[in-house]
Amino acid sequence: MNSVPEVSGPARRGKRARRWRVGTFVVLVLSVATLVVVVLLSPLRVADTLPATVHGVWRTDAPAYADRRFELREHSVTFQVGQKAIAVTRHEIAQVRESVDRAGTRYVVQYLAGSDSATSAPLDFEFIYRPVIPSEIVFVNQRGIVWRRVPLVKREAPSPPPTDAPDKPGEPIKKRP
Repeated sequence: MNSVPEVSGPARRGKRARRWRVGTFVVLVLSVATLVVVVLLSPLRVADTLPATVHGVWRTDAPAYADRRFELREHSVTFQVGQKAIAVTRHEIAQVRESVDRAGTRYVVQYLAGSDSATSAPLDFEFIYRPVIPSEIVFVNQRGIVWRRVPLVKREAPSPPPTDAPDKPGEPIKKRP
């Protein structure tokens, strides 16, 4: 008769040990994957100031927002409506949360709505900063509108006053009359 011998003893324990190792490996891989996801989705930085990379005045070419700008500084956010600064509101920053987004760096700026920081309600200003050239900001709720930093206007330095220095080295200095 051809009968299959029943596996018992050490061979049976070997199969159980292999299953145990595979199960332990699967649990370990799932734990590490969960940890990676939690770290990637959690804020990278929580602070009370904005980093210098986003400081500046920002505007858009979108016609609906042509008269609007906002300025980001270390401790404040300012909104402007109107070409000649008709309505400008400045708010103190209470907290900044920074995290990674697939489109760039996501910032949630919590600012104080009123002038009294002790009693004012905090509001959120959420945007994504894209470090392209030129830098861009898009609002989370309006990703189709791109805001760009307004370049600083560099003033030309005044030309130095004329000197009485000689044109060639070794010549005497000319005196003014």
